[in-house]
Amino acid sequence: MKVIRAIYGCIEAALQWYKKFTGTLKDEGFELNPYDKCIANKMINGKQMTISWHVDDCIASHVDQDVLDEFGKIMIKEFGEMEITSGNIHDFLGMNIIINEDRTVTIDMKESIQKVIEFFEEYDNNIDPDTITPAAYYLFQVNDDAEELDKEKSEVFHSTTAKLLYIMQRARPDIETAVSFLMKRVSKSNVDDWKKLRRDWIS
Repeated sequence: MKVIRAIYGCIEAALQWYKKFTGTLKDEGFELNPYDKCIANKMINGKQMTISWHVDDCIASHVDQDVLDEFGKIMIKEFGEMEITSGNIHDFLGMNIIINEDRTVTIDMKESIQKVIEFFEEYDNNIDPDTITPAAYYLFQVNDDAEELDKEKSEVFHSTTAKLLYIMQRARPDIETAVSFLMKRVSKSNVDDWKKLRRDWIS
């Protein structure tokens, strides 16, 4: 069988989408970053415009709001109606990106962390509120005689670990010690399932 259009969920579909999106950017005069193929730049009115994206989530920056508005119109024309935000607060890939008046940037993922807490049924509400790290002093004390988790709990553990890994990479490097240890508890036989759960949660 040969299809005439990309089918969502297939490996080839992601590549076809990338070609379509980057082709549109190139037609508009953007150049792909040679070191990161998901970043494109273009000089407009003497100032650089930068586009960064993950699949179909895109963030664009330029000093002139009119330039950004025009880019939004191009995207809608090419890909249909979409949610576009502008200003100093953005929701991008689970991150709340806040541009402060002092020209610093704050990345907040509290909502993502709250989702992890609600998802993980074993959460202990009695944790000391003054705790500054999830890496407790007994973190590396492993009980080698402990029973393996059943399939349902194992999937919950893997999914929770994937979510924490994503949060760690994006905004919370302070939880790296605990997350790295949890990653070592993911059985090799379930690595593929774990990767899929992580991809599904991010998307």
